[in-house]
Amino acid sequence: MRITACMSVWADGCKAPPLLIHKGGDNFSVCQKIGPLLACTQTKVWVNSNLIVRLMDAVFPIVDVSTGKCIIWDSCRVHISKVVKQHYINPNIK
Repeated sequence: MRITACMSVWADGCKAPPLLIHKGGDNFSVCQKIGPLLACTQTKVWVNSNLIVRLMDAVFPIVDVSTGKCIIWDSCRVHISKVVKQHYINPNIK
């Protein structure tokens, strides 16, 4: 069985909930919380733009989006895709 694990860290050093992507049918509901983990299924076992948007919506409601907030990504194509950038224009996240 193939899975992909996505890990991230907040600016204060705390770990964000990890995401496990399992191979299976597309499950477009918000990532299901399983204990301290988030999980979802997709036909492909890698991160795509739609999944990143769903993941960030699941973990970012608690984030203050006042002026001056930003998300720092690496140069993975999904992180810098037009879909992801467009999604964060409205809540004023750079």
